[in-house]
Amino acid sequence: MKDFVKKVIIFFLPLLILLIIGIIYLPQNNNDYLIKKHYLDEHSNDIETLILGSSHTYYDINPEFLSSKSFNAAYVSQTIDIDAAILFKYTHNWKHLKTIIIPIDYFTLFEQLGTSMESWRLKKYANYWGIEQKAMQSGCWHQIDVMFDIYKDRFRQIITKQCDSVTCSSLGWGNIYKAAYKTDLVKDGKIAAERHLLSDSTCFSNNCKLLNEIINFAKANNSRILFLTTPAYKTYTSLLNSVQLNKTISTIKTIVASEDNCIYINYLTDRDFLETDFHDSDHLNEIGAKKFSNKIDAVLTKPDLKPIFLNYK
Repeated sequence: MKDFVKKVIIFFLPLLILLIIGIIYLPQNNNDYLIKKHYLDEHSNDIETLILGSSHTYYDINPEFLSSKSFNAAYVSQTIDIDAAILFKYTHNWKHLKTIIIPIDYFTLFEQLGTSMESWRLKKYANYWGIEQKAMQSGCWHQIDVMFDIYKDRFRQIITKQCDSVTCSSLGWGNIYKAAYKTDLVKDGKIAAERHLLSDSTCFSNNCKLLNEIINFAKANNSRILFLTTPAYKTYTSLLNSVQLNKTISTIKTIVASEDNCIYINYLTDRDFLETDFHDSDHLNEIGAKKFSNKIDAVLTKPDLKPIFLNYK
């Protein structure tokens, strides 16, 4: 038995050595997570408008069209718990932060990354942001798994001969959804609506608590919060579950009504957004993003904003 164990160790030792060498010496490829972290490491004290949230704000709001110094820290499948972790990571910064933008979409309050199909992204936040969530496992094997994820990223870099894996601008906006390419809005609307139908009451309760923590943080920093529901195409909105949607909207309205530093605007069915503005049924292309960003800027530049509820039809 001992001889067998020795042979196994001898067999795997070269692989282990290669793994360690690869992690240490392979150049770290650039990616969206690193771009966002590095920007906030250097510029969080200068930011006036911080955009958080999922792919809806990642692709829909371009800081280039906001008058204030802005950065888009949203990302694909990013949930409220990750938003809060990013915000609190720089607790002692944000010296000029005036506005925090947080999307409250159909699925937002019912989901956290660790319980979703995209839970594998937790390792990305651990590796590149230094953000560890409770949903992640602990212990030695977890650390090995997280470390191996970095190795996989770097190994993929060599195999694909791509130095970077970047889908965002220098200001964090997801800039790959071009008007020249568009998905089947009817087919995509059905798929997206089904994917976003959720019923996790635990996530709902936890997310509401996190929203209150973010609101209190904003108050302590003399900042306001703009909650918004992003535009979507009719092939998506027409298939949304009314119970889930109404609970989402009524919850955020109740929260905003009791807070003097919060605003909520519902753009979900805003008719200003045409078929040509959408990349797919619930994401804007670069044309729609410019239009939406200009709308947001018009709100942010008002001298005195009171808590308001706008529901576009």
